[in-house]
Amino acid sequence: MRLIKPKRQTEHNIIDPNRISDGESNMQRPQITAVNHYDVFPFNHGGSLGIRGLYKALSEWFDINIVTFVNWDIYPDEVPISKHIKVIPIVKPRYIIDLEEEMHTKYNMRSATLIDDSPAVGRYYHNCPEIVNRVREITKDSLIVLAEHTFTYRIIAAACPDKHLWYRANNVEYDYKRTTYDKIGCPQDLLQETFDLEKECCENCELILTVSGLEAKRFTELYGITQDKCLDIHSGFDTDDLHTVLPSQREKFSPEYSNTGLFIASYTPATVLAAMDIIKTALILSDVLFIIMGSVGKGLRNIDIPENVIVTGIVSDEFKFKCLKTCDFALNLIEGGAGINVKMFEYFAYGLPVISTEHGARGIDLTDRKDCFITQKGMHTADISEFCALNSTERKKIASNALVLLQEKYSWRSIGKMIVEKIQTIYTISLSESQIDDLNKIALYKFDSKKSYIPSKPCYVRGGGEWGQKCVEYLLDDGITPLCVIDEDSNKHGKEIKGIKIIPYQDAAETIDQHEVVVALIVYVPVAAQLLNLGVAIEDISLAFYGEHILSLAELKGDCPYYYIAEKIVTAIQNEAKRMREETLGENWTGSTTRRRRSATARRRSLLNQHDSSAAKESKIRV
Repeated sequence: MRLIKPKRQTEHNIIDPNRISDGESNMQRPQITAVNHYDVFPFNHGGSLGIRGLYKALSEWFDINIVTFVNWDIYPDEVPISKHIKVIPIVKPRYIIDLEEEMHTKYNMRSATLIDDSPAVGRYYHNCPEIVNRVREITKDSLIVLAEHTFTYRIIAAACPDKHLWYRANNVEYDYKRTTYDKIGCPQDLLQETFDLEKECCENCELILTVSGLEAKRFTELYGITQDKCLDIHSGFDTDDLHTVLPSQREKFSPEYSNTGLFIASYTPATVLAAMDIIKTALILSDVLFIIMGSVGKGLRNIDIPENVIVTGIVSDEFKFKCLKTCDFALNLIEGGAGINVKMFEYFAYGLPVISTEHGARGIDLTDRKDCFITQKGMHTADISEFCALNSTERKKIASNALVLLQEKYSWRSIGKMIVEKIQTIYTISLSESQIDDLNKIALYKFDSKKSYIPSKPCYVRGGGEWGQKCVEYLLDDGITPLCVIDEDSNKHGKEIKGIKIIPYQDAAETIDQHEVVVALIVYVPVAAQLLNLGVAIEDISLAFYGEHILSLAELKGDCPYYYIAEKIVTAIQNEAKRMREETLGENWTGSTTRRRRSATARRRSLLNQHDSSAAKESKIRV
């Protein structure tokens, strides 16, 4: 498999407090609060980009709170991302995390199958007083409270039943889970819970925002609601700051090939199948270069990759933007999944012509050969060849048509106006006085960059996944050769990343406390805590966020994402190390630790009992 080294990301990180100290950041207009069940940072994937785009558009009329649930207390209490939008992280109590981990074990949720915390959100969070009380406090001045995904509905119903409760449906969750739960054997109790929860949410919310009329129709079939309860808002794209490069203006990504195609996707069964179709096509079209970008690459690790295919994994924003501006066409050959594929909008925004299946273009009002190329199974190679034969003028016409369609029908600005008109109609209020006339005042903040920390002595890299690979490349580029990469996955042992061997921890146990260790894993808090307990000094531990933004825990030197507080990260790691030690001590706990442990266990058992009691009363799925 050929791998290409992405360039370093340069626009990132620390928020400038002077930017929000002029008094204009005071949120004194009508408020909307959105409650989302996963961590939205760093706003670089489909779901979180949709959240950011929609609520940026609505911030022209409203002040916005975005609630997100996180595992560790490493964030500010509030993270302003514009003068009228703030993200409010809620740290999950430890007993909630324990319940989630118990569900992972019970349903065989692993990185190789599927890790999904959403069932625990719907099952337990609304009975957690720490969560419900915090959401109640945040929403006290809100006109509307939205459940982002059905799983947070019971939280807002428990916290603020007196508010106008809405549901933003990114798909039909029951149908989506029936597909994704194939990975873990389709447990019927989880499917039943999803059905019951989505039914309850659809019945009780005042309005449902859907991504297409197909979802509204399906909600009617499943749950018996009327379609006038749904508002089809599509999905959108932020068109306020476009960087369009039409085909006639593009530099070539690679002069070695006649054309370069781009496929960007996260890791799902449907996207892996699409990537496999691209590889099959590449074997035939040897003069075309194909770039497969994103976590979808994880599904191709054991596949022979042709010379004219580049599998990048997750890349920096800078490299992604380069590809969007220099590739000749984009591919979206998926045949499964739900909701609108917002990557289509990103391709349109950059002036990149698209070749897509009908399913890949679902929910978007496209005309074949006018706005994009629509292809089907068995015709991919022929349709890509047909596109590659077009001249620059013909390609420009397709890209221009798609751009106009995006701006007129699928911009978040137009969707925001549609929602505001609905609010004024159903609640008979006027929002004209709260509207901002200068759109610069709703612009999202840009964040300053800091130079990454570079280890001063020989180091190990902890983590052999995508972050670890990027970290090794980053260090080598700066003249630092890691001793080894340490990873717990036995399938990786003996393999190499850029010539650096991947080994189990046991092989480094005798010397690890004599060297620096760079943790390049998304679960860096428990891994760094584990290193502390193994004798590695905290001044010898650093964290490589996304593999390339390295922060030393010694003097907090280096690059820390703007939405974290470095001092809190150190505290969280030390607290987790202490918790781990106490768990291994068993009967030797101190009295106060024992009381805390018993209290957490009692709360966990209480939530389990409440779930078991309510589950016994639920009806069976009837479709």
